[in-house]
Amino acid sequence: MIFRAFFLFYLTLKSFLNRLKNDFVREFVIAFCGLIIASLFYHIFNDFLNNEVKEISTSLKDTFSFFLGCSLLLFGTIACSRSIRDYWSQPRSHYNAAKFLGEDFFVLKLHLFMVIPSKLLLYFAPVIFILNRTLAWDLRSTYIYVISGGFISILLGFFGFTKATQTSETSKSKDLINTKLKSESAMLQWRLKQMIFRNKTTQITCLCSLFLSMSFLLFPPLIEPLIFLISVLSGILLAIALSFQLSSDLEYAWVEKNLGVSHDKYLKNLVKLSLYLGVFLGLSACCSYAIAQHLDGQRFIWVNVAKVFFITLTPAFTFPHIAFQIDARKAGIQIMNIILVSLFVVTFFKTVLGEK
Repeated sequence: MIFRAFFLFYLTLKSFLNRLKNDFVREFVIAFCGLIIASLFYHIFNDFLNNEVKEISTSLKDTFSFFLGCSLLLFGTIACSRSIRDYWSQPRSHYNAAKFLGEDFFVLKLHLFMVIPSKLLLYFAPVIFILNRTLAWDLRSTYIYVISGGFISILLGFFGFTKATQTSETSKSKDLINTKLKSESAMLQWRLKQMIFRNKTTQITCLCSLFLSMSFLLFPPLIEPLIFLISVLSGILLAIALSFQLSSDLEYAWVEKNLGVSHDKYLKNLVKLSLYLGVFLGLSACCSYAIAQHLDGQRFIWVNVAKVFFITLTPAFTFPHIAFQIDARKAGIQIMNIILVSLFVVTFFKTVLGEK
């Protein structure tokens, strides 16, 4: 039995390597671009934390380091749980193929005990490196948080909280049989409901983005680097939610194509969706920033409020224009891409507003 479990694990690894071999050029380009983006991230955040922020305050640097580390752990936990969920629930996985062929229950569970640690190692090894080397977390705290994240990943993976929930036929018919709406409006309303009410991943990301945009109230007194960080991170979280929704949509793109939805219509719909959500998030950030300024006794400055609004809006508004540049089906590549582009665009925008 143990030998069969090892052999099944060997087949899983071999099939993964065969997929890389048969589609080597595309995977090589994606890996090469991903490494370049990841290296740029590493140097940008390393310089920002250990040089710029440290000169302002050591405690502020530690706060930023803890916040960025928790965000990285959250991203790694969600990605790992999705990978575990996809493996044991998809019919085409080796686990389910062996199960349908009548493999022994003990062999299947032993195979899962081999696959899950490999996935945890794949997703959390880079997290440990970044937390310990770049963010300067001590080794003991790093392992405690990573072990907790791995345990949560396993729970989420097996209980399916990271998958989009199945909708009932009644709710589907209400969305599709509303003849008073035009086709573009119906597409926009349907996709908005998918993000906010049905897709668990986008729900969590959107809520985190909204709470972060309102977190100006939690950090008095407000200083310039903190204002910039909260604004850009809340906008980036919304763009990440859009990338998750786009990756989910493209799995069923053939349905909309057969219904007569062209690529231009889909792209215009995505631009509208990003703009509406971005404006809502920007207004939320503006209101919380204005209230925090009033509570802190600072003078109300319209330029600063406008700066918060446009910095928060920029990542979501930028996303549809770069979403199809590399591979829109891979949410991880899209997330790295949108973060990098947003940092450059927002920094330029902040500089221009600062000069005025």
